[in-house]
Amino acid sequence: MEKITNVELDKIKEADEKINFLLKTLDTAADGIYWMNKEGQFVYVNDLGCEILGYDKDELLRLTIFDVNPHATIEKWNDTWDKIIETGLLNTESIHKRKDGTEFPVEISSSFVRIENSEFINGFARDISERKKAEKIIKEKMEELEKINKIMVSRELDMIKLKEKLNETNL
Repeated sequence: MEKITNVELDKIKEADEKINFLLKTLDTAADGIYWMNKEGQFVYVNDLGCEILGYDKDELLRLTIFDVNPHATIEKWNDTWDKIIETGLLNTESIHKRKDGTEFPVEISSSFVRIENSEFINGFARDISERKKAEKIIKEKMEELEKINKIMVSRELDMIKLKEKLNETNL
């Protein structure tokens, strides 16, 4: 058996430190991170991704994109896969479903990754529930302001007509 040199040990230690650094970075990211293979099977998930969906890591790694995205179909997944390979990146909004069945809107940024002979899509998913609530409130307020504006414009037009009639009668 060959003896490992100190230089080789140092390289192994350095590589191990880099791997641990990268894993810690991914596991503490502010978004759920999911790596999937061509079949849609999860091959990596970070801690927040598990927490958001309500699964532990082992459970989630046994699932597919079809288990957590109620809108995902094999056809849509294949189209998404092809589009990401073609463009290199895809940003989209979708819906995710938690283990308890509740659904929430997400914004997903995905890219294609090839490592040796393996291909993956990695997705960074952000819960946008609060943003969607705010957008809904803004839309409702804009509609309300539009109605008020129409009423005000209508009253103003009525006032103009009334003034015209008064001017006609005073002549």
